Amino acid sequence: MFQGTLDRSGKTGSIGRIRERRKSKRYTTTMRVGMMTTDAGSQLCLVKNISAGGLRAQTFSPVVVGAHARIELKTGQIFSGKIIWVQDDHFGLKCARSIDVEEVLTSASALPPGHSVRLPRIDIRRGVTIRLGSLIFRGETVNISQGGCKLALKQPIDAGEVVVSIAGLYPIRGVVRWREENCVGIEFNELIPLSRLAAWSKEPGNASGFGMAS
Repeated sequence: MFQGTLDRSGKTGSIGRIRERRKSKRYTTTMRVGMMTTDAGSQLCLVKNISAGGLRAQTFSPVVVGAHARIELKTGQIFSGKIIWVQDDHFGLKCARSIDVEEVLTSASALPPGHSVRLPRIDIRRGVTIRLGSLIFRGETVNISQGGCKLALKQPIDAGEVVVSIAGLYPIRGVVRWREENCVGIEFNELIPLSRLAAWSKEPGNASGFGMAS
């Protein structure tokens, strides 16, 4: 039986926090990927439920009750507040300002023509090898998201279907979407699972920053 999570004062805080988070009706989202920033750093998260007063999300690194957090969704909304409960790999965020739930849930479908949903990207430098047919190209990552990456290569590459091998990740099939000087943009054929990308970004040697990929 769950006994509660200790807050910073050493007292059990989860039971009261859980009651508090149930005061307002929860709306199940479409599993919105977000970038969360706290004093401990930045990491990917998955927002699962949202209400006017706050949200419930899954995290892939430990967080603590009482910490202040800022979460930016891939659709651009930003939520700031305090973490009021933690249970396993989930946490509750009480937001400083009321959330317009309807606006959040309809934001993706209301984007202007030509604008796409942005995926959180990780600014990270790792060795990479690209195979284009029988040709091999080498370089390093500039940033990576679930859906693609920006690479700095040592030599130009033509457009086409490629296989991208990044140190620490499995080979990923994709397409060269743009080229600019020594950099190229690759769109993956399939999304990298959020949990896998988050775990990889925290591996030793993967010092990284976070942003939103357009």
